[in-house]
Amino acid sequence: MQRLTKVDPATVELIAAVTRRARALSLDFVVVGAFARDVWLLHSHGIPPTRNTQDVDFAVLVGDWDEYERFRSALLARAEWNCRFGAG
Repeated sequence: MQRLTKVDPATVELIAAVTRRARALSLDFVVVGAFARDVWLLHSHGIPPTRNTQDVDFAVLVGDWDEYERFRSALLARAEWNCRFGAG
């Protein structure tokens, strides 16, 4: 099993692109899930992750469904991404 030692360039670009789109719409977001946990444990405490994740999860604060749709559309404009959206 390959361990997380640094973040691959595609993941860096994904996070940067989400950041740009969120900022353009004045939206707050946070990276959540296993990826966030693994980065935090490794880089804050030197604890390597025991499992690798292949995705990055984001929580985005939107004010209404129109704002959600604008953000969603901006992300989907980049067709090579495999995006899944949910509300909850």
